[in-house]
Amino acid sequence: MRYVAILAQTTEVSLPTSGGGEVVAWILLAGGIVGLFLIINRTQKRSYRHYMDRAQREAEMKANDPA
Repeated sequence: MRYVAILAQTTEVSLPTSGGGEVVAWILLAGGIVGLFLIINRTQKRSYRHYMDRAQREAEMKANDPA
């Protein structure tokens, strides 16, 4: 127990300096998140557009049905 107390007293605590690799990793992570958001958003808009086109075609077919 005494060894731990001595070790705690002599150990200097300093924050590690951030290098260029860390900045690149954060930029890539942020780019990946933004990219996924754009892909999901675009896919959702395309899906909604296809759904509305299909609903409009079905409404036209129903209106033009002679029976």
